[in-house]
Amino acid sequence: HGPCHSLLDSSFDRMGKLEFCGDKSLLRKVLQINPKIHTFGHIHSMDGINNYGMRTISEINTIFYNSSMVHDNKFEAGIINKGHIINI
Repeated sequence: HGPCHSLLDSSFDRMGKLEFCGDKSLLRKVLQINPKIHTFGHIHSMDGINNYGMRTISEINTIFYNSSMVHDNKFEAGIINKGHIINI
């Protein structure tokens, strides 16, 4: 459900400081398994931060894809991302 640490997981802490809030253990496991795609949501884009979309790490072939569809704390705005088609 959630992202790996430092990959499309930026957020502001309670003091307003930018932080990575993804899971470090999950990152280690994904790097070990090396799947073609790791897709997740949970960490939404917010004012000044875009977590939506795809990232890669050059050393591995995994595509990391944050598929969250709404803007954080603005759920009434509806769906802001229409998704991607990933060819594998």
